[in-house]
Amino acid sequence: MLCMQTKNYYFIRAFAISLFLFSLCFFTAGCLNGKTAANEEFVPMPYIRFDPVLTLEMINKFGTSDETELCEVIFSKTADMSAPFKRFRLNRGPRVEFSEFAAGDVFYVGAFIDLSRDLVPTYGVDPVGGAYASDFDPDNGSKVEIFADRTTEVEIRILRPISGRSPTNGYFGTAQIPSFSWNAITGIGRFEITVYDKISAAPEWRALIYGNSISYGKTCAGGTLDLIKAEPLEADRKHYWTLTGFDSNNQAWAYGKEMSFLP
Repeated sequence: MLCMQTKNYYFIRAFAISLFLFSLCFFTAGCLNGKTAANEEFVPMPYIRFDPVLTLEMINKFGTSDETELCEVIFSKTADMSAPFKRFRLNRGPRVEFSEFAAGDVFYVGAFIDLSRDLVPTYGVDPVGGAYASDFDPDNGSKVEIFADRTTEVEIRILRPISGRSPTNGYFGTAQIPSFSWNAITGIGRFEITVYDKISAAPEWRALIYGNSISYGKTCAGGTLDLIKAEPLEADRKHYWTLTGFDSNNQAWAYGKEMSFLP
């Protein structure tokens, strides 16, 4: 009987000590939830480390799968893509993941389509694709900074090249009210045209067009809209024009690069 009472005594004592230690840990040290009772702030675990990851996803909304395979993705140290340190094609699928970067790494991503299908590098030579990250710039790459605490996700959209453009690059003798035209593109219902020289600070004209042709400054028909009112074009100066095409969700999915003309 005495032996049984002794065992019960030690059992109750051990249970009491365990309960006390549990309460002490829970209410003072925050062992269970990683928070302190004083300020309720997260206490990081020093033995848990996050490896920075970069994920690229290619979206080809109005194109074909073989175009995705022909698309070159380029990582460059400069925005003009003149200092590439990595180049690859997405022939294994539209999504790829990298874990070779360090937190805080900064570089630029460009995406270009090899239209000739001859596997010749195309960066810096007639790019007809564009890259999206935080800011959209069809001519240059998009800046990427690797996060320290979460996956860095970059979405790359293949832009449709706008073909059949007139006036063609370097055309001479367009008159001071030139007419612009281009081929229609499936899925693209609205275009933004910009005309500029490289002397003035602002564009000479910018407008939205619901069609595939327009004369300079003539936005009174077809639901077109001036974004920047047209200025008279100087006849002895070279001018340039670009196009951006938008879908029904007002997302840019087509692009016509810079072309020059002279009135």
